[in-house]
Amino acid sequence: MKESEVQKSEAEWKRDMTPMQYHVLREKGTERPFTGEYWET
Repeated sequence: MKESEVQKSEAEWKRDMTPMQYHVLREKGTERPFTGEYWET
């Protein structure tokens, strides 16, 4: 194991993140198309 790797259970990840962060980072989710902060810039 690399020194920089973090080992947490899924429950710990879920506890430490917002629902959106968890969805994107752990479940490989993305925001809906054409709804991002920079869409119209």
